[in-house]
Amino acid sequence: MISNEIKNEQIELIPDKDGFLFEIENKMYLVTQVYIIVFFSALFLLLFYLADFSLTNIYEDGRLGRLVIVFSIPGYFYYIIKTLYYVFIQKRKVIKFYKNYILLPNDISIVLEDVKKIEKVKLNLLSGMSKKISASMSKKLLYLCISPFLLIAWFLLFCCTFTIYKRNTIDNLMFFNNKNERLSGIGYGLMNKEEEFKVKLYFEEYSNINIDEVKEKLVFLT
Repeated sequence: MISNEIKNEQIELIPDKDGFLFEIENKMYLVTQVYIIVFFSALFLLLFYLADFSLTNIYEDGRLGRLVIVFSIPGYFYYIIKTLYYVFIQKRKVIKFYKNYILLPNDISIVLEDVKKIEKVKLNLLSGMSKKISASMSKKLLYLCISPFLLIAWFLLFCCTFTIYKRNTIDNLMFFNNKNERLSGIGYGLMNKEEEFKVKLYFEEYSNINIDEVKEKLVFLT
């Protein structure tokens, strides 16, 4: 629920000459960066455990071991430095809201008139991705086979989200067009109350959609 304090501010969305209304920080970007680091930290820890915590054993374990030493480990530390640079120095990535579209940080636009449906997914990091929905039997069997790994991945995602923003879920808004393709990238559950209010008001005014009434899912697999 939006607090009475914010309601009493009577926030209005007034566009400028270019149709720009407001912007919010893309907090899902930092969650994604930290999640990738944590995920690969767990993989490397498992790898070192299997190799008796010896770089020599990994390097001598065929071509794959050499690739891990030469490319994966340096890339891993580069990713850590990149994330720290973003946290302490780099300007925050933002999502910009216009009258007719939403501009994501990766320069992908979500055109409002193309949005036919919105779903709120609690644990999901998809950002700016477009994909046609498919629920084939082969895909369902694949998800069943890898379900233990998916559970671990979702647990790590929950830990990252709670540690960084003290939130239990991301509530990623996923947009669907009339071809049943999806575009996503707004971490609604990571916003503060004022940002939530603006986004909710935005969809009510410009798309006639009530965010509080959209379908919710725990995860999104198809």
